[in-house]
Amino acid sequence: MKRLFLLLAMILLVSSTAFAEDGDLPAAFQVFFSGIDNRGPLIPESRSDANIIITVNTDTKQILLVHIPRDFTLEFAGMEGYYDKLTNSGLFGNQTVMETVNKLFQTDIQYFIRFNFQGFIDFIDAMGGVDVYSEFTMQTGNQPGASFVKGINEDVDGTSALAYCRERYSYDTGDLQRGRNQMWTIMAAVKAFTKGDALQNFQTILDNTTGCYETNVPMAYVVKMLQAQQAEGSDWNVVMYGCNGIDSESPTGAYLMEPDMTTVEHAKELMQRVINGEILDQVKDAPRTSIVESVTDLWGEQTIRNVQTVLKEAGYYTGEVDGRYGPATEDAIRRYQEEHGLSISGKADRGTVKALGLEIVSIPQDGE
Repeated sequence: MKRLFLLLAMILLVSSTAFAEDGDLPAAFQVFFSGIDNRGPLIPESRSDANIIITVNTDTKQILLVHIPRDFTLEFAGMEGYYDKLTNSGLFGNQTVMETVNKLFQTDIQYFIRFNFQGFIDFIDAMGGVDVYSEFTMQTGNQPGASFVKGINEDVDGTSALAYCRERYSYDTGDLQRGRNQMWTIMAAVKAFTKGDALQNFQTILDNTTGCYETNVPMAYVVKMLQAQQAEGSDWNVVMYGCNGIDSESPTGAYLMEPDMTTVEHAKELMQRVINGEILDQVKDAPRTSIVESVTDLWGEQTIRNVQTVLKEAGYYTGEVDGRYGPATEDAIRRYQEEHGLSISGKADRGTVKALGLEIVSIPQDGE
């Protein structure tokens, strides 16, 4: 976790939109981190799938990461009476996302960092991969074949790291655990980035991430952060906290999450304490808001084979029952979901597996 601030500063430097200005580095400030649902060029309007508020106190060297679930159902800023998932606010531009988050937390966050899928992949690959910590043994569904063991997974490349950050179907708590994975990956990137001389590797990272980042953090702040970190070289205390919610659904059956305002209020309290100069304790001050009861191998070979068998018997699937998730399987699942009033994803999610009358195959955890 050490030197997260150095990584944050380096990420800011790759943006061509950051503007230089004079001024002292503030003792405390906040930055909104948005991971957008886009693999091509960085575009102004795109779903915000990763939403993390970074609160920094440069005097106490305290950093707080607060994850906001993408499915939080909120009234969009500037659109009275219009409620939708937070992720969809990105379709109206980054300003709408930030103002909606500020409204929820009653904050005035002015700085942001946005970066897309390709930027993430290139960033990880430019560092030669990362050693990612996973809290569970699991196999990702968004990239079949990418699997992780409980503990440290060494030399994970950008594509697999992205799959890890995007995975939610393998967890009982879905997006809540995905938010933790995103924060664990930030930690992994920090460790990889700070191996050897970070500045020596910076040009390679810069060359490989051009056009994939956007930020409005003043360049003068970035330079001063780098100078201070290099001069002092001491560690930062990093604490992460995830907001929680109550499962819900729209009239059309789409999954929604109503914010648990108790967790929102606690996040607000933690942010203010960091700004006030307090040092936080991960266990005492920011306990987990949800516990993953089990991890499910929804995309394991046996589960996919079972799904293919049932869909073939029902006339939806005409391919080979081979336990491999491919275009034909995805199309069959999608058609089944559409005709049975399920959320249309083309994936063997929990609702679909249960609708097919199948049981979910669980991956045993350590000690089980």
